[in-house]
Amino acid sequence: MAWAPGAQLLLDASTPAWADPGRLFVGRRNGFAVVGPEVNAGIAPAPGGELIAIAAPLSLYTIRPDGRGLRRLARNVTQVGAWSPDGRRLLFDSGDGYLYVISRDGRRRRRLALINSNFESHAVWSPDGRSVAFQGCRPGRDPDLCDAGRLDLFVVGADGRRLRRITPRSGGDQCRLSWAPASRIVYGTAAATVIATPTGRTLRSIPGFSCATWSPDGTRLLGFSHRLPAIVRADRGSARPVARFDARTVMGEGPAAPVWSPDGTQVAFSRVYGRNGLPLSREYVAVLRTGRVRRLP
Repeated sequence: MAWAPGAQLLLDASTPAWADPGRLFVGRRNGFAVVGPEVNAGIAPAPGGELIAIAAPLSLYTIRPDGRGLRRLARNVTQVGAWSPDGRRLLFDSGDGYLYVISRDGRRRRRLALINSNFESHAVWSPDGRSVAFQGCRPGRDPDLCDAGRLDLFVVGADGRRLRRITPRSGGDQCRLSWAPASRIVYGTAAATVIATPTGRTLRSIPGFSCATWSPDGTRLLGFSHRLPAIVRADRGSARPVARFDARTVMGEGPAAPVWSPDGTQVAFSRVYGRNGLPLSREYVAVLRTGRVRRLP
């Protein structure tokens, strides 16, 4: 799930059940439209909203929100990453076990760092576009340890230089990483969300909060608390749920992590329901000022 500029909500989902191939759904006034080829490894809207990067089977494409202009940028791609803040470059995980950056026209590509092909890198850009934070395997470590979930977080220059580890100890697979405008990185441990500097110094730990991402203004975090979408202030306080659900009808968190609207006034999230023995997701939007929650068509 992603929210592109222009209040355009994007879904990367299966239809009608999770067992079916994934597709890109682009929000329209009267519902969602299926756009482009099969999607199996993520979506990422460009900062201006004019393009959407999608990872179809082993290939990286860009496509316009109206479904036109499909263009392949790279092959042997296992996960689409984030666009640079200026929209000129794109990160992706490769099947050869490395993290790459590629220009939006596909003509220039650079290998940044070793990751682990069995886990997503969750790579994100620094606000100035000069560095990248990602999850990967520690250089020189036995790959079998990384395959068992012994992973670390790193920061590397956008030119592939100045690689440094920022986690004090190895941890499990991340849900996602997020880098705030104020140059603070947020990541997860088994029991908490951690706010840290790009050098790895811990600024705050938030117990019981997971899968966090920064608000557009860098003052709040959106994630999960007690399996509900929730928001917490970055400097203090505890997480408060965005919405509550009847536990008898909801099975749990949706297949996508909750996301902010571009202006930070709304939150989109999904919840999982059971129907005829199949897990299905329903998508919602919550207006934070009023608390109003509406189900998307």
